Amino acid sequence: MAASPPLAVGPRRLRADLHVHSWHSGLTGSMPMFRSRDCYSAPDEVYRAARARGLDVVTITDHDGIDGCLEFLSRHPDAPDFLMGEEVECRLPPYGVRLHLGVFGLT
Repeated sequence: MAASPPLAVGPRRLRADLHVHSWHSGLTGSMPMFRSRDCYSAPDEVYRAARARGLDVVTITDHDGIDGCLEFLSRHPDAPDFLMGEEVECRLPPYGVRLHLGVFGLT
């Protein structure tokens, strides 16, 4: 078996998932007949799962709101590895095409 190549020298890369929901995202609109959610987990559970999977930075990007981030930060105000985010639904004129934009670093 060939030896693994040496690790690159330089800045360390951080691992993050920038599209994560908590139960604050509410019901999904794609199949309303099932009344399902994008996520059934509380913000603390989302954070613990992300860290357990080896992510260096954790963000919560709930739909059109920051309630999940605020809930997490109310319990962990000094979390150095948490990035506040939101998934904002927009409409692109003139056709009304729906876009979801990730917004990060809110204060």
